[in-house]
Amino acid sequence: MYPYNAQSAEAKDEKGIISAQNDVFPSNSQDISRILDLLESAVSAKEKAAEKYSKILDTVYSPKDRETVRSIYLEELRGRKLLEQIKSEIEDMSNISSSEETFQTENDETFMPEETETLSGAFNSMITAEIESARFFRDLASVMEPYYSSYAKTVLSIMDDDQNHAVLDTMLYTQSMFSGQDK
Repeated sequence: MYPYNAQSAEAKDEKGIISAQNDVFPSNSQDISRILDLLESAVSAKEKAAEKYSKILDTVYSPKDRETVRSIYLEELRGRKLLEQIKSEIEDMSNISSSEETFQTENDETFMPEETETLSGAFNSMITAEIESARFFRDLASVMEPYYSSYAKTVLSIMDDDQNHAVLDTMLYTQSMFSGQDK
């Protein structure tokens, strides 16, 4: 899903970043470059999530549910903007930019739009995606902490949003299953 592997218990004391291939990058500039690549992936994921919620919004008829989905959509856009700002500021401070080819997993299906999906199916897939996203942001914040603690706090607030989205998606999933709104 996301291009990272969590650090093992033995590696937690090291300051290096563990890449998706489990390579430790001892160089500060390589660590910063990897953080920038992860931020680029995060921005892309936020864009995909916003697109998915936009499509869901088109199929929700209950005014209360529409407002809930709309608020999630706006928070996804806000998260994307914050991540873009963080990435830009880190690039400016470090004079390093993310690599031209952002690391992506072969089958990134985290926020894949599906045209034939039912409303309950859409919310169900978003529950899983938001949980995975929250895990990614937790790990990203821990990687950023030694270098950019204030940015790590912002990333943790985005993680909190994603956890909240998973709860709201669960509520909306249940409501769509039993309200007859599911197509």
